[in-house]
Amino acid sequence: MSFSRDVRKELSLVRYSKDWVKDAKFIEEKGLNDYLYSLKKVKTSATASTIASILVETLIHYEIVKAILDAYERIESIGIDALLRSKEEEAKEDIEYLKNAITNHLLIEKDMSKLYEALSKDENLHPLVKEIFGVLAKNEIEHHRQLSELLSSLQKSEE
Repeated sequence: MSFSRDVRKELSLVRYSKDWVKDAKFIEEKGLNDYLYSLKKVKTSATASTIASILVETLIHYEIVKAILDAYERIESIGIDALLRSKEEEAKEDIEYLKNAITNHLLIEKDMSKLYEALSKDENLHPLVKEIFGVLAKNEIEHHRQLSELLSSLQKSEE
């Protein structure tokens, strides 16, 4: 059973881009400190308002980049590469377990895509955050599609 996503390539991209993400985190943190310092120093409300707006978005950027870096480090600590290498090319799967697990995962992906979609339209959220939730909703929909294909493939293999 083979699907379109190449997880080994994705893991390679994580390793390749980790240093870039570290650099981005450092630069965002420097920007945060600089904007905060400037906000304390400026005299007019118009200037302060502009700097404060940029500061808020820079803080969001920083936290997102930090979360990406944390995720990259967690991916490495889990040892996905080693787990993948330990799998046999042609092994007998526990079809019933997989069907139940995938069915549960499909429910989770469906719920998360609905939640993220609703959040992406929530007028009380920052526009940048809404946009991120929109991207997450699309990603959850893609997970649902992939799991549906896998479930269909398993069901066909039983026929």
